[in-house]
Amino acid sequence: MKSNIDCFIRFSKLLVLCAAICGISYWRSQKIPTRFVSLGSLQKEPVQIPTTKTSFTMEANGHRYQLNPTHDYEIWGLVVSNHDSDSWTDTSHESWNDYINTKDICVIWGTNILNPYLDKLNFRNGNWTCYVQTESGDAWQNFKMDQISNNHLIPANINIRKLIENSKVGDEIRIKGQLVNYSVDGGPYRNTSVSRTDRESGACEIIYVNEFETLARNNTFWSKVFALSKLLCVALLVAAILSLFVAFYQHTSTIESSS
Repeated sequence: MKSNIDCFIRFSKLLVLCAAICGISYWRSQKIPTRFVSLGSLQKEPVQIPTTKTSFTMEANGHRYQLNPTHDYEIWGLVVSNHDSDSWTDTSHESWNDYINTKDICVIWGTNILNPYLDKLNFRNGNWTCYVQTESGDAWQNFKMDQISNNHLIPANINIRKLIENSKVGDEIRIKGQLVNYSVDGGPYRNTSVSRTDRESGACEIIYVNEFETLARNNTFWSKVFALSKLLCVALLVAAILSLFVAFYQHTSTIESSS
């Protein structure tokens, strides 16, 4: 029994160490890079022109969606934050029966890429919105709010969905498709933004994505460390629980046999 208790203690210590590595690697994987592979592309403004595409329907999880394209749209940007719509913390999409907006990706571009205080800015996503905060006056003065957008992405097919799902903070990406308004089961429409200068509710672009390209990845090392450390933490937790269970079982068996 003592050997199993010793194993439990060792596994527990390793689990604490692994959890620390997991936390550090996650934090590093979410850092905004300051050097870029596709700098020329990231400085481009989004391209938006009236579309000739007509309305169409989609079905998902037993629900019918009506999509009305408004513009053909292409955007290049640096991923600074994202949000998976099927996250356990997100109840909004499920309550609205929205199963086609699979992920939100917040990007910056233009002169924001060259902001010398970019590392002083903090970005995060809610269920529908991207937020930027900073305690640096210099960082805020050099930041342009018309060169950031939160994009509600509707993949055109399963392959594009996988590409979108695999996108991470620090990626340099290109998205091409149509800006769309859409409804669920004949209900009210969610309307896309068609301007980069609007704010608050309705300020997000809703994109039906025909093309999704990852131009470069910048946080690959720490993303891999985070993924591996998560798996190792789970394995160590299982091992610790099993060793404790075996120790308890042996202890119980010893008591029963002695009586």
